[in-house]
Amino acid sequence: MNDRRKEQRITIAQPLEVYDVHTEHKLGSLVDLSYSGFMLLTTQPISPNRIFQCRIHLTDVPKEERALNLGVECLWATPSNAPTLFWAGFHIIDIGNQAQSALEQFIDAHSEDYQASESST
Repeated sequence: MNDRRKEQRITIAQPLEVYDVHTEHKLGSLVDLSYSGFMLLTTQPISPNRIFQCRIHLTDVPKEERALNLGVECLWATPSNAPTLFWAGFHIIDIGNQAQSALEQFIDAHSEDYQASESST
């Protein structure tokens, strides 16, 4: 499969959960993240082209910026090898300035960690 991503994604080592703001239901757990999107591992299939207002609680950013609220669109979804789990890819379509700053800080901090671990192996 061709990878059409324009940006490098960081792999999420710690569990970060994504919630639907309107229902407060957990959508899934982050697998990887970029400045413009992310991939989730979910327990329920999510239909492509569906739009969500979601919240992610980040770590390693100032306390007032930890609740990252954004609008996202599901671009694709597929079953995983486990019978009760699914993969879903999302594109960020709406993000405020403060949330954008927090997202960038989080990715930059974790990109450095990833690069440091890669260079030491």
